[in-house]
Amino acid sequence: MKRVLPLACVALVGLLLVPMAATAVPIYYHDRASFNAAAGALLGEDFEVPYPVALPAAAIPYLDFTVSEINGINAIASTAFNGAFGVHPVTSGRAAIWYDDNGSSIGVFQFNRPIRAFGIDVTVDGGGIEIAFGGDLLHAMPVGLNTPAFFGAIDPAGFSLVTVNASGGPLVGFDQLAYSSNAVPEPASMLLVGTGLVGLGRAWRKRRQ
Repeated sequence: MKRVLPLACVALVGLLLVPMAATAVPIYYHDRASFNAAAGALLGEDFEVPYPVALPAAAIPYLDFTVSEINGINAIASTAFNGAFGVHPVTSGRAAIWYDDNGSSIGVFQFNRPIRAFGIDVTVDGGGIEIAFGGDLLHAMPVGLNTPAFFGAIDPAGFSLVTVNASGGPLVGFDQLAYSSNAVPEPASMLLVGTGLVGLGRAWRKRRQ
């Protein structure tokens, strides 16, 4: 009997983890500190290298991803400015990336491998505009007039595409991107599993004594 209980513990953990993996959904954040605490080790990009306005269908390349603008005038650039074009997107360093949303434009962050965490500062030159994050993520957030707002998402299932639709014609700026391809467990689910294991372990030790 002393050997059966530990095996039962292992079987129970397996049963708990299967539904957790199947039902994992993205967790969204509007606070960078909370996102950083949940995501763990992150890679970053502050868009300090300047790129001129991209030609149609062009994309700006970075280490693990590209940024482009589609369905519009393809005006996307990384520029050392903070207000020269009507938008103040710089939150880190001296530069940021931006595109001109003409109503049908969509900003695209395309990663070359699946990631599980994505966080970025977003700024628009129009007040009260709601930005919808699509692609593999489906979420909307309000952004005030030239007031940087943080958007973050953690999805244990992984994703490689983040699209942004400001749907209103403003300039849209981005800065201080943080991302990670590491597995990120759901804290609440893992806490329940850990609590159950502790309880089972204590019960097993008492039976042995």
